[in-house]
Amino acid sequence: MHFEFQFQEAVAFIEDVIKAPAHLIGHSDGAIIALMVAMRRPDLVKSVISFGGNFHYEATLPMPEWDGTVSDEDREEYERTSPDAPETMKTKIAKMFAIWKSEPEFKVTDISKIDCPVLVIVGDDDVISHHHSIELFEALPQGQLAVIPGTSHLAHKEKPAIFQLFIREFLNDLSYPQTKMPIRRKTNNQSE
Repeated sequence: MHFEFQFQEAVAFIEDVIKAPAHLIGHSDGAIIALMVAMRRPDLVKSVISFGGNFHYEATLPMPEWDGTVSDEDREEYERTSPDAPETMKTKIAKMFAIWKSEPEFKVTDISKIDCPVLVIVGDDDVISHHHSIELFEALPQGQLAVIPGTSHLAHKEKPAIFQLFIREFLNDLSYPQTKMPIRRKTNNQSE
């Protein structure tokens, strides 16, 4: 139910503030929300960039139990960007770890209904399994895949120039990819 609330918040924001279809860029949980909006409210979405996102909780690779430690960088970012009091951070992180054990629970058939351009970005050492990221990419009728070498779930901080390049290239040309040797794409002409 965690993601359902966030989905509703995202839809309300797009409808009430943006008031037009939008390009959605989401990282981790934000990527899940962006995919949900594209699945359930395609009228609100021009394109999606899913960075470190998953459509099923089983895609998350085993992580060590969180020991309650928060880095100075994460604490400062939370204080700068969250409307909540700084002392709420550890409680929220603990809740997130619990949620990730049971959500989200979408199927490939749900993902295959997304009919806008989608760029799936992952780090080569991401917490989301490569198999799952490829499964996500292959289920998307207009999907593209980017694996950023030498990065984790935080590629946007580890290699920001490459991360930004992928985003700019994708948003500058949302047309169906024309490749010289199409293997995974059904055709080089979507209408065929």
